[in-house]
Amino acid sequence: MNVPSAALARVGSALSGVPAVRMCASISSAHNLVVNGWVRSVPDSRRLEEYLVGVP
Repeated sequence: MNVPSAALARVGSALSGVPAVRMCASISSAHNLVVNGWVRSVPDSRRLEEYLVGVP
């Protein structure tokens, strides 16, 4: 993901409450946020992707 640096703390906080998110890390790269998630099905992965797109 590419998140503005000023929003990293807010986005990280929002992701910490998502049960499927297992790890979230800020990195130095063109895309500065890595999110690992564990899901049980394809529909679950779609829901997680939809949530990630809409994180405030």
